[in-house]
Amino acid sequence: MAALRRRSAPPPLLRLLPLLLPLLVTVLVVGAAVASAAVPGSMRVRPDRYCLACLCTATSNCSPSIGCHRRGADTVCGPLLLSAAVWRRARLTDSSFAATFAYLGFRECAADAECAGAVLGAYLEAEAADCDGDGMVGCTDFGVLTVAGPDGCRRGAAALSRPQQAQMEALHRCQREVAYMLRVPKANC
Repeated sequence: MAALRRRSAPPPLLRLLPLLLPLLVTVLVVGAAVASAAVPGSMRVRPDRYCLACLCTATSNCSPSIGCHRRGADTVCGPLLLSAAVWRRARLTDSSFAATFAYLGFRECAADAECAGAVLGAYLEAEAADCDGDGMVGCTDFGVLTVAGPDGCRRGAAALSRPQQAQMEALHRCQREVAYMLRVPKANC
């Protein structure tokens, strides 16, 4: 008769893994948000990929066929509605961007999701500020900077025009959806 081997219990940490996994995901997501939630001047911050996706949704519904159009004195192109001035600034100030995307002109970069995300990330990192007055820099602040620029940020979210407010509402809706999908209490992206 063969003796039955008793299966040993998994280590305590492994038994807790199903309970800790949602917490770990929350820590990773919130950690990314906290990295983008520093007080201005204490460190350089960039929007994470979730925030960039929500900014794209809020500005153009992420339409790949949006092309270029006039917005005030600027021509903006692509799903992130980049201006040539923002693109030039990224080429001059971010050496990794300049090296990676040197082969793309403004319009090609604006239409390329990776290049456009790098441009907007570099711009928002350079301009990072607490636009909503909550003491942190997060996706809402990046949204105000994207739709209203640094002057709009200084005036505050309350001074946004109706179209800008609609874009911010779309940003917040996207943030809620991301938070729900990631099962976190609030995505600050």
